[in-house]
Amino acid sequence: MILIHRITPFVLGLIVALGFLFSYFWPSYILAFIAITTVLSAVLIGRLVNWGVKSFQFWNFIGTSILFISSSMGLFMFFENSLEKIGLALVSSLAVFLYAEHVFTYRHTPAAYKTYSLEHLSLVLHIMIVFFLSAIGYGLIMFLQVSLWILGPLLFLLGLFVIYGMFWVSKVEHQRALIYAFAGATLLLELFIAMAYLPTGFYTNAAVIALAVYLFLGLSRAHVLEKLTKSILIRYVALGSAMFLAVLGTAQWI
Repeated sequence: MILIHRITPFVLGLIVALGFLFSYFWPSYILAFIAITTVLSAVLIGRLVNWGVKSFQFWNFIGTSILFISSSMGLFMFFENSLEKIGLALVSSLAVFLYAEHVFTYRHTPAAYKTYSLEHLSLVLHIMIVFFLSAIGYGLIMFLQVSLWILGPLLFLLGLFVIYGMFWVSKVEHQRALIYAFAGATLLLELFIAMAYLPTGFYTNAAVIALAVYLFLGLSRAHVLEKLTKSILIRYVALGSAMFLAVLGTAQWI
């Protein structure tokens, strides 16, 4: 049994890589490939965590995996350059493999698990999910004229899951995590709507939103865990400001 769990991260990474590969050569069927890849990945992750459907741990692990895979493959549809597609496929496949590897270690070989490793990797994946889905959302608005009032509630739910899941991984109590999740999701929704009216491209908008979520998660998590110091605050503000200026300074204004 443990041997099957041991090879699951490798199989999962391979499935995701094949999903991208098939989508590259047969783009007309990309929606079918996304669905198949997502379902197979969900089954493998679910089995890896022993189908504990009554615990949030199960839904956090499987939800993060499904959202990351489906959103990265969804963004794949908007790319035209082959190098960009290959880069996204490689990064996504590797990220899924690493996440599954850490989940395996956390669940089945806890003695080998490195403290905070899953927490840090979850933060990276959650930020990437926000970027991917925000870019897809703005792309749908730009190309298909999808209403903000349809995408807004979906993004709000995404914010709830991402922020609550991050606090859960950090072992923050349920009530406090829920308060911060609602606050963060509300800010995310407001920013998403506001950015939609700016004359910037959808990748730029998505980058700004992902950066905002990163700052919110980093500062609020440090505050809740009573680790927020003046130096940490200055570091986040300086890094966030520099990245924000870099994103807007290099953006193509429509």
